[in-house]
Amino acid sequence: MYESDPESEGEPVPGGAADDAGLDESGPDGWWLVDPFEEEYAEPTAERLLEVACEREASPELMVGLARIDLNELSADDALTALQLLQRFGSYVAGVEAQARSVVTNKVVAEVQVLMDQDRDAGGPRFVCAEQVAFSEITAALRMSPRTGEARILEAQELTNAWKPLLDAMLAGEITIDHTRAVGRELRNLPGHGSADPEVEKEYRKSCAKVLAQVVPFAVTHSPGETARKARDLVTAVDPAGARARRRRAA
Repeated sequence: MYESDPESEGEPVPGGAADDAGLDESGPDGWWLVDPFEEEYAEPTAERLLEVACEREASPELMVGLARIDLNELSADDALTALQLLQRFGSYVAGVEAQARSVVTNKVVAEVQVLMDQDRDAGGPRFVCAEQVAFSEITAALRMSPRTGEARILEAQELTNAWKPLLDAMLAGEITIDHTRAVGRELRNLPGHGSADPEVEKEYRKSCAKVLAQVVPFAVTHSPGETARKARDLVTAVDPAGARARRRRAA
């Protein structure tokens, strides 16, 4: 029905797109003749992978990069740097786990409370609180002893409240869980720790914020033991009377 244009069956139309500079075989480098799928892929070297990992923040992406590095191909100094990055990622994971443990605990407590309220409405006896039941379930699920499980749950709750600067530093990969626990042991000596009185708890938060403002930057460049001593001195400055009482008990 339609007759084809005789020019379309032969050579390209003069002056068409194929005549543009760079699009024919005589163009610069003949780049369009190269098939990229025929190029051999070059795996980045261990040094290059480490260089990229050093630029990443503490995150899952950091571990993805580190997992590709063959430590045997690095120098001793570079291998030590890779180990530092692994420690940084471990701190991040510990922070994420603590954060999740606190959220999960709140959810389990809330659900257990609903079930216990239903039992109470039905006239059933009540011998334990929702927190005790929730702590037992979480501890069993995480395969911990009751004592360790409760300690980890309480630690997570503190990290998401008055000890939040410690959690933030862990999530940034700046301090380890050992630093956090060393400081936490000292923060528990501040007046008001564990109090249910809102006003007393408010004062405790203020004291923690004052101590942590100096301890966290110090912990970034010091060991857990040195950080604990720094925290102890600051806690003593906040509550000298409490420090004297603890010394008398220890004597």
